[in-house]
Amino acid sequence: MSRHRNFRNRQYSYDYDDDYYDDYDDYYDDEEEEAAALYEQNQRRELQRKQDEEKVAKSFATKNSVSTKNVNPKNGPSNVSKIAQAPPGFGKPVEDRDVVKLVNMGMGFSTAQCREALLMFDGSLELAMDYLLTSLDNVAINNSSKVISTGSSIDDSVSVKQSKKAVKKESHITVSIGGGGGKTKNNKTKEILSSTPIKESSKSSSSSTKLTPPSAAVVRSDDKSSSTRLSQVARVLTSRSRLSMVVLGHVDAGKSTLMGQLLLQLGHVDKRVISKFQKKATEIGKSSFALAWVFDTDESERERGVTMEVGTKFAKTKSHDIVILDAPGHKDFIPAMIHGAATADVGLLVISAAPGEFEAGFNAPTNGHGKVGQTREHIVLARGLGVSQMLVVVNKLDCTEPTWSQSRFQHIKNSVEPFILRNGLKANRVRFIPVSGLTGENVNVRTPIKGLDWYNGPSLVDAIDTFSPAQRQVDGPLRFIVTDVFAEGRGVVVSGRVLTGRISMGDKVRVCPIGDEASIHKIEHGVADFTSSPYSFNSNDGNKHEAVAGDNLDLVLSDIDVARVHPGSVLCQEKHLVPLKKRFTAKIVVMENLNVPIIKGAQVTLHMQCVDVPAVISKLLSTVGAKDTTLRPRRLVAGSNASVEIALRERLCLEKFSDCRGLGRFVLRRSGETIAVGVIEEFIR
Repeated sequence: MSRHRNFRNRQYSYDYDDDYYDDYDDYYDDEEEEAAALYEQNQRRELQRKQDEEKVAKSFATKNSVSTKNVNPKNGPSNVSKIAQAPPGFGKPVEDRDVVKLVNMGMGFSTAQCREALLMFDGSLELAMDYLLTSLDNVAINNSSKVISTGSSIDDSVSVKQSKKAVKKESHITVSIGGGGGKTKNNKTKEILSSTPIKESSKSSSSSTKLTPPSAAVVRSDDKSSSTRLSQVARVLTSRSRLSMVVLGHVDAGKSTLMGQLLLQLGHVDKRVISKFQKKATEIGKSSFALAWVFDTDESERERGVTMEVGTKFAKTKSHDIVILDAPGHKDFIPAMIHGAATADVGLLVISAAPGEFEAGFNAPTNGHGKVGQTREHIVLARGLGVSQMLVVVNKLDCTEPTWSQSRFQHIKNSVEPFILRNGLKANRVRFIPVSGLTGENVNVRTPIKGLDWYNGPSLVDAIDTFSPAQRQVDGPLRFIVTDVFAEGRGVVVSGRVLTGRISMGDKVRVCPIGDEASIHKIEHGVADFTSSPYSFNSNDGNKHEAVAGDNLDLVLSDIDVARVHPGSVLCQEKHLVPLKKRFTAKIVVMENLNVPIIKGAQVTLHMQCVDVPAVISKLLSTVGAKDTTLRPRRLVAGSNASVEIALRERLCLEKFSDCRGLGRFVLRRSGETIAVGVIEEFIR
């Protein structure tokens, strides 16, 4: 992956009321909270398992008499019967992590349904997903009068109304879980067989359609889009969790050094490379910056000792494949930080415990006026741009007096945690970790440290492993945001992230807002280099020809000129073009340190992803207070929650927040300061 370029000098600062974003994010957070809660329910696990086991045992008792037909792929369905029965070892406890993956499918299955499906198939994640996804697909086909599924069911069924009479049909489909080519991880093909004639719908036209196991599911054999969807969705679920993590914090907090140390201890950077950096850094009088040079690759960054652009590296932990986005901490490069936070799932906030440095980064405005430290501003911006989980790393504790001071750590935690929670993050999604980025204590492995015996928590790497898997809108229309562009040979290479949907080699895409057509010639997934680890890493091993929502990658485009693509362009499909709009209504939260009130006609700069365009706040529609709502206010003051109408100078690729969160969030800045964050509600013609 190349580094992100083409950033202009820009700036920001602010915080806001958490109630505003709860209205929008709670819908998406419900399933994440449910999944995260599973880790805290071990004491009730045995009771739940026994109840589920009894229910499914009763269900299987009625299934042993149900027969299905084998299918010869060449000659079609035959009359060889096959008895549907529980697999050997039925009833063994299932892993909570597998239940989490099924719940995070986001397709409406409850925790009980997911746990029951795993119990039915002896804890096999692939078979359970095959079961649930096939049942979901059958429900969709029933609604369009293509096929009605038959066979036994489990108690927790999906209820739908049969819209038309069913047609008698016999069919089969082969569903692959994981990679393409109809193969599973064990290179075995799983066939969903059925030859039971489908009866016409009777009087009970509103009866519920049951979830049927794969051995009794009926799906059209020529429904290629259906099987492709099942395969691609299942690939996301069976693969390791993939997260984008933005590194935040005030300037000189030690972010780049800490991340360089992290990659070194994980084996992604060779010690000889660090030695080479150490020698060169010493020559220019910056010996302590050697580890930071892993991310700060530009010569100007190394000379100044300041990160100026978002650096991108890849890492692998036990549970996640991580894309690390090292954001600048200096206030002059806030727009670059906005870009990094806009493409992130989780955040890692680095705070310096050195004397005076924490206070400088966490300064609060006096009487509503004054500058805000970048620690505060980064917290508010990250939450406003969609970061829902955060690790707070207290760095440089080895520089306190006494070293590894517990009182200093506790003071920082007591000061920062209430502010984070007030800005909308949940308490169970925030954790504080003491480390030393320069010397490497408590980064990868917990080792006895003199003075740190008071801390009983995990190391930084172990804490990163506790992040919950992120939600992915895999079934939505393709939205690929371009963050960098350069020519390579006869093709055009674009770096970016798939916000929603999926993309494959050979696909035809539209480059918006230009509207030119291009072909996907090659897909290059980001990988982490291993120098000392015994394993290799590829976040999409075996699936190099496709990408889905959440993937950070490079695309090689053909049939298009490099001058026609630029950072901020959106790749989409012909049948699902991204809207190009200039006017919209939005809900915004005004910064608490706003000095000059916002009035009708205020000129601002709108930042979205890596794009910034001039805009005008054309109307003030309403403000929402703790007790009442004011229509058509004359001005917006610090801390206000308001509905406004915004007009852009040029058309931009935008989406409603409810349709695509990545293209529905924005930041408003004026005179180098952040004045508000918001989300798009409706478009205006």
